[in-house]
Amino acid sequence: MNRKSTSNYQSGKWRNAMIILANWKDFAPGMTFSYKKVQSRFFIFCRYGAGTLIVNRRHWTLRQGDFLFIPWNHSITYIPDNENPFSVGCIHVIPKMPEENEESIYYNSFHYERPEGPEYHARKDESLTGFESVCAGHAPMDSKLFTLAKYIIENYQLRCPPEVLRTFPRLLLFELERQTMEKSERIRDCPPLVKKILDRLDYLSPDDKKSMKIVRQCCGVSQSSLYRIFRKYLDMTPKEYLMGRKMEFCAYLLRNTRLSNNEIAQKVGLDVSYFARTFKKIYAVTPGAFRKSANPVKTSSDLFRYEVKQIEQRFLPKMKGW
Repeated sequence: MNRKSTSNYQSGKWRNAMIILANWKDFAPGMTFSYKKVQSRFFIFCRYGAGTLIVNRRHWTLRQGDFLFIPWNHSITYIPDNENPFSVGCIHVIPKMPEENEESIYYNSFHYERPEGPEYHARKDESLTGFESVCAGHAPMDSKLFTLAKYIIENYQLRCPPEVLRTFPRLLLFELERQTMEKSERIRDCPPLVKKILDRLDYLSPDDKKSMKIVRQCCGVSQSSLYRIFRKYLDMTPKEYLMGRKMEFCAYLLRNTRLSNNEIAQKVGLDVSYFARTFKKIYAVTPGAFRKSANPVKTSSDLFRYEVKQIEQRFLPKMKGW
């Protein structure tokens, strides 16, 4: 995204926007439900667990750190994973919200059409360049985007004043634009096939076989070709990359839950001793030391977040003619 020419934030969008609902949704196995026509711009992110969202008939896999920004008038179905159901943060934004009777619309969102209500017709959408359809992405849980999102949800639940709820949307839009711009810059000069693979891996499950099978099907590459691409451009194997994603999830659980090492290892399908050895190899500390440390050696943003600029400097001469 070229912020100078197409930035929605710089263009003054969402100046009359308002957060009308922000909450956490913790799912249990089999807890599936749908909404046919949600009347809001919707930001949703996965803080842990796994599941699938069907948005306007398209399936999206969500695991820890994955997010979607969904346009107005969308249909959505939540399908949590049976073994590890997800917990998600949800923020509903009305781009153009009238200021009259703000207290009456507090905690009031429309998940279906309600033409009989006067406030239904008063709420309006606003076009956003680059966000005309569903925008999917992935970010570390300690990123500015998720830090802001968690702050919004926590303050909404404390019933902060309406004027504060009118400040949050512009901050959220700014962080969404920055996240989109940074992602575009990271993959700008990579070959098209490499871009496609990295884009898919940004939000797929770190389950080894399932994730790589989906990537191969979507990108039309064989198992050997995918292995060669990872070795050539990322200097690691697909298995190493997905193991890094698993350890990133484990690091989040160590920092934010009281689960034992054995319970955490089970959640990512590993033997506890192998989990401990792998975690120490990546973080340079044991899981127990990581949990106790106020300043861990590495944060989630450090793990397997390759720098494409470094990759370009190392491999760009080899990319020609790909």
